[in-house]
Amino acid sequence: MMNKFLILTNIAIHFVFNPLFISYSYSNSNIEPLKTKSFNIGKFDYDTLEKVKISNNFPKYRIASEESCRSNKGNKWKNTIIFFANENLMWAVKKYMSGLGVRIYMGTRRNDKIIFKVIEAHKKWNNLLNWINGYSLDLKNKSIENALNQTLTGNYASSGSYRRKCEIRFTNLIKTQDTYDHLKNIKFLERRQKEAIEVMDKFGVRFLQKYDFENIRLAV
Repeated sequence: MMNKFLILTNIAIHFVFNPLFISYSYSNSNIEPLKTKSFNIGKFDYDTLEKVKISNNFPKYRIASEESCRSNKGNKWKNTIIFFANENLMWAVKKYMSGLGVRIYMGTRRNDKIIFKVIEAHKKWNNLLNWINGYSLDLKNKSIENALNQTLTGNYASSGSYRRKCEIRFTNLIKTQDTYDHLKNIKFLERRQKEAIEVMDKFGVRFLQKYDFENIRLAV
């Protein structure tokens, strides 16, 4: 009986007084979009970026979607976007086939919603730290799996006459199956994030942070 009491006491002390545990738990439920700056000064070094910790269970899901857009200039287009997600973060990259641009989608949890920030860098036109506004996924009383029947809608208005409306419809969800599947996904995310952030920097958007996918890979 005494041994059981001591074990429970030690567990309670760990959770109450271990600041690393408290800090990590808080950071997982309050993830922010990655910080950027507009002017690139000095040589870019991806390895020195500040690491933003996320849950070791990321990604729990791979979510296929279709983004459809229409501009007031009469242009229409569609993209397939694959999100990697858990309940606090949805992350995706869309690269232009030409290699001349890239977009990063970062959906982060705000109370009962996932709010998206989309950044685009491109060689031929203006970089946008808010490529679209309005994308949000309502998770109130819903799991990620049960929320994907929603359509995300957003719009963009330039300082001139250009307008764009877009929507995202989710088409398929695949759960991370096992340790091998988890490791395969996180290795892909490491490479994809590095490639996307380096292209962003090449075209004028410098990131100051990166999501710490490396730490997850080491923990798997």
